[in-house]
Amino acid sequence: MIAATQASIRDALDAYGVATREERQERLRHALRGVVESESDASEEGQLRRYVFAMSCLVHHERHGGLPTAQVRRLARLALAVLQVQRISPESARLAYLYGDVHLVMSQISRRKGDHWAAAWEQQLARRLFRRNEARGGAFQALALAIRALRLGQADAAVDLYERAESEDRTGTLLARARLGRIRSLRLAGDIPGAAALARTTTLDTPGAVLELAWEAHCRHAQSTHDLDPMLAFAKADGPQKGAVFLLEAWLWAAAHASKRWLERFPSAAALGRSKPAKARKHGHLYRCIEALGLCHDPDVPFDLKLRELGEVLHRLDTIVSVEGELLVLAASVRWLRRAHAGYLAALTFGRYRALSWSLTSGREGDLLRLGEAGGGEEALAS
Repeated sequence: MIAATQASIRDALDAYGVATREERQERLRHALRGVVESESDASEEGQLRRYVFAMSCLVHHERHGGLPTAQVRRLARLALAVLQVQRISPESARLAYLYGDVHLVMSQISRRKGDHWAAAWEQQLARRLFRRNEARGGAFQALALAIRALRLGQADAAVDLYERAESEDRTGTLLARARLGRIRSLRLAGDIPGAAALARTTTLDTPGAVLELAWEAHCRHAQSTHDLDPMLAFAKADGPQKGAVFLLEAWLWAAAHASKRWLERFPSAAALGRSKPAKARKHGHLYRCIEALGLCHDPDVPFDLKLRELGEVLHRLDTIVSVEGELLVLAASVRWLRRAHAGYLAALTFGRYRALSWSLTSGREGDLLRLGEAGGGEEALAS
């Protein structure tokens, strides 16, 4: 009955579509009406529908937004309360996953809004509740925990969790994501030779995964040699599977480099967004940071405005989905502040960059991207 109810409600909601803002709003309104209208139906089926509608609202919000934070919390509490009223135990071998689904979507919502500690905490609760459910256990939980660990700056833990996801993935559906995550985590832990060795033994067959594997090779090359030529050529080449993230990250690598010649080969930050506007905006605060850094590099913008814009984006770096995005924004900001002779602000920002580098490498490296090596050492980067 649960699967049938979920499918019925999902089909009804999908009929509204999500292509436009109006469609997304109407879809969410329909789901919220379902929560309210099913309140008076005290039957088991009626309360199941209320749970599914509440979950549908949360899943919709995770993907498309639309709900205030307080309402998100109320819907999550409502979904859990419905299960408790129906006397479904969190220890139930058959139905505990319904509790787990609530914590899983709340973990995803927390990750989207930049609350990565809450995301990891909710994910661990979900993992416990999914332990008897094969579809949501094992490899899936290890993969989800690895993603959250890496975002919290714990690359060594992420390597182990990605490896566990690979070993426990019996269907092969998560293998590419787990392998790419492990290669990336090794690089961000400072183990470039280990990442390269694992990449050499990796064969992936989907176009998107192949592109990501190639991108990792360019990142290792840039991190090791400070030569951005291959990375920039790859990022700027057109391709049907290419998203804007390669261009955005390559721009940040160029902005962080000691040599200005790399950045001079790019269009302005505004033009970068116009080249793939929908895809660039999809990356949210990462793109907003590039816009602010673009202003900083514009000679016609007043200096005080540059500092104000940069400061406003730097205090919200947690909302960047990837830890590498945060690291690159900090490095690019340090480089510009250093060139602008804003010594105290450069030192403050470098402190954050160095702390994140230390976290990712478990104290082994304070300049993970090795940008100081390209411009006179760590002291020169920060001073």
